[in-house]
This record gives sequence, C-alpha cells and structure tokens, in this order.
Amino acid sequence: MLTACLISAPAALAISKLIYPEMEKVDFNKQRNICMRDASSPRTGMQAISDGATFSIKLIATIMVNMMAFVSILNLVDTLLIWCGERAGKEDFSFNYVSSYVFYHLSWIMG
Repeated sequence: MLTACLISAPAALAISKLIYPEMEKVDFNKQRNICMRDASSPRTGMQAISDGATFSIKLIATIMVNMMAFVSILNLVDTLLIWCGERAGKEDFSFNYVSSYVFYHLSWIMG
C-alpha cells in the first residue's frame, strides 16, 4: 500500500476522495454564465493547430528552464557538500552520498 501511494499519487488522491468525500454543497446556479472562449471569434482548424503549437512551445520552454534551474541548484548543493567534505577530511562526501543514507530505509521498505 505504501509503494502504491508513493508511485501513484493521483490514484491515492482518488481513493482518499472515495473514503472521505467532500461535504460541501455546490451551487450550480452561480456557474451558469461560464464562458470558455470568446464566442464571437470564428475558430478554424488551422487556428486551433496554431494555438496548440504556440501553447506547446511555451510549455516545453517552461519545462526546459525549470529543469535547467533544478540541475543548477543540485550542482551547487553537490559542489558545496564536496567542498565541506574536503574541509572536514571526508573525500567522497557529496549529494549522492548524503541521499544514499537518507533514502536507504525508504528504498528498503519499497522493495
């Protein structure tokens, strides 16, 4: 059960909603005038393809920038840990070394 919750977060959320459902009353009368897009502008197939391509380029660029930032921060932390380890006399002290001790028990429990 623990492994399933860790690997499949959406499934765990769905099960938790089944076990503890929301008790709020939803007023659907207030949600009548929801407009998803401007109805006055005509939509063609080419315009939909163009909008999808534009959105996907923005999404891919955002993912790339986030990955670059994450890798840079991870490299900074690794370099700082190596530097601190060398000052303390521990040559192989790195982020990989620290995380292997931190997550050893979790990986053992997951199998």
